[in-house]
Amino acid sequence: MKKKTNFTETYNKKEEISKLYNSAAYRKLRETVLMECPICVLCAKEQRVTLATEVHHMKYISEGRTIDEMTKLCMDKENLIPLCTEHHHFIHNNNIKLR
Repeated sequence: MKKKTNFTETYNKKEEISKLYNSAAYRKLRETVLMECPICVLCAKEQRVTLATEVHHMKYISEGRTIDEMTKLCMDKENLIPLCTEHHHFIHNNNIKLR
């Protein structure tokens, strides 16, 4: 049985995440999420209507230990929520986890 390689052993994790974000498959998935739900889900909870311009991974891609795990996290539509820029920055700047 082949051992799965950890990023600490051979991969540059940031580089791999960048490749995932820039892939045609992720860009298409992102656009699909924004078309299906064009309103920021957090603004909607606050009874506000704000256009969603960003897609947030509830479980961060960087939590994957292998390329396969990171790819699954990146491409899992159920792991994505549409947000406005303000909420997306707020979540990342305050290290808030959404589940």
